[in-house]
Amino acid sequence: MNLHDSLPSEISIGPSLRICQLNVEGISLAKCEYLHKMLTKHNVDVLLLQETHTKDMQDLESRGKILGYNIISAHNHAKYGIVTYARESLTDISILPTKVNPSNFYLIAIKVQDTSIVNIYKPPAQEWGDGLPVFPHPCIFAGDFNSHHIAWRYDSNDLNGIHLQQWAEQNSFHLVFDAKEKGSFRSARWKRDYNPDLTFVSCESSGVPFPITRNILCNFPNSQHRPVLMKTGNQIPLMKSMPLPRWNLQKADWVAFANDMDSAIRWIPPIAENYSRFVGLTTATAKKYIPRGYRKTYVPGWSEESEQLYRQYKSTGDQEIGRNLLESLDTERKNKWLTTVEKMDFKTSSRKAWNVLNKLTGKSGSRNVCVSQKLTDSIANRVVETSRVKGDRPHTKTVKKLSQNCKKELSADEFISRPFTEEETTYAIKQLKLGKAAGEDGIYNEFIKNLGPNCRKWLTNFYADILARNKLPPLSISPK
Repeated sequence: MNLHDSLPSEISIGPSLRICQLNVEGISLAKCEYLHKMLTKHNVDVLLLQETHTKDMQDLESRGKILGYNIISAHNHAKYGIVTYARESLTDISILPTKVNPSNFYLIAIKVQDTSIVNIYKPPAQEWGDGLPVFPHPCIFAGDFNSHHIAWRYDSNDLNGIHLQQWAEQNSFHLVFDAKEKGSFRSARWKRDYNPDLTFVSCESSGVPFPITRNILCNFPNSQHRPVLMKTGNQIPLMKSMPLPRWNLQKADWVAFANDMDSAIRWIPPIAENYSRFVGLTTATAKKYIPRGYRKTYVPGWSEESEQLYRQYKSTGDQEIGRNLLESLDTERKNKWLTTVEKMDFKTSSRKAWNVLNKLTGKSGSRNVCVSQKLTDSIANRVVETSRVKGDRPHTKTVKKLSQNCKKELSADEFISRPFTEEETTYAIKQLKLGKAAGEDGIYNEFIKNLGPNCRKWLTNFYADILARNKLPPLSISPK
């Protein structure tokens, strides 16, 4: 699909925002420079910081200025404090009113486009008290909650974690958390990962949570917390393909290919030494009439219907079309899976079946054989011993002479030694199987099967020359 060449690393379906959350553990000019590079790299729209350690707005503005971002709102505290930044190009931003006791926890709520984004921080020694406020859907809560619960990979629950989990269940908020990912906090004392930084999103009336992805970034300098990157909307990742050009044999112009080969083959004598010239002619002709290249990126299950829906969504922005696009991808992938399972047969070829099973279970196709050091040493010693054996030159000469005499005494078989015919060459070409990998010369069976009559006659004479002179072309005997 030509459309994929201009696509980014992923396709966003729905309102798209990039939000970064971090407990900065004291803001400074050096950290702001690092934040500017990180935010620019990940194209972040909104930044939520906790523990700024700023006593007032003057203190925050003096050492908390980030190039390209504006301070939307802040709650300052010499020991705690939070601040919310937004990209300068964002215009549709408003601050939502909140009623929160500053001694309990810190909270800033803003609205970007139609999405409410809440920056929250609870000091470790405080409790939630009456609980968190609730904002209408869609809404995102992100920050340092300092609450323990087994739902976000703590060993046990504390009172704050139980209250937070109950608040989320009662108000239909969904925890965005991946237990396989590294923790958002790396303890320098205990050398362990924890997850005090959390993300909650609101759910629709049907129970479907607001679409968002969450990733933990690398360590941040002079902070035990790691930045958290969130992306709203349904993200369709683009897979990167191997940068190996391939022939698109389905779109080849085989008639023009055969005619061009037939007209040019007459300039190459059909002898073994000219096989490399035949390979060069075939490759050059194939480049003229067979498309060759590779897709830089692709979406598994992307069909013509998906591409049409995506074009419509890009032009109209209709969310219903976006949902139809996601459904078409799911349907296409399901059909591909059903087809793969139905064709899985251990009777004819178990290799494909085992490849599918290994992909599902995550196992590698290769087996790791454990060999002891004692066995490897014995094999190495044996190789050294046999390599030092002195050769018996008289015996070698005797065997070679006997072999030459046996060849001279052999009588030529008229049937086996006769030259090849065009009928035999044509029959051999018909037996070639399609869809097989090329050899060292890069010639596919599809190229040979679509040759014209002049090329088949050239191949007949070429094989006859090899048989008559008992000489193979160098390219055909080199190892791959």
